[in-house]
Amino acid sequence: EARFIYIKLVKQVYNMTKVSIGRELGKDHTTIIHALKQFENRFKYEESFRHTTNKIFGLIRFILQSVF
Repeated sequence: EARFIYIKLVKQVYNMTKVSIGRELGKDHTTIIHALKQFENRFKYEESFRHTTNKIFGLIRFILQSVF
């Protein structure tokens, strides 16, 4: 769960490619593709996951806006 959120967050905030994210995590880009699909699926169908993810992303957006 945390891995899916981390990968989605890095992809959105830093606009990194799947290959770059995989390299940073020591994983193949296909693992990153799978994780992003898992994230999207859970976000779509699991209300608690969506709620938690939205809170995390909201806090990070707030922090980033405060810093920059």
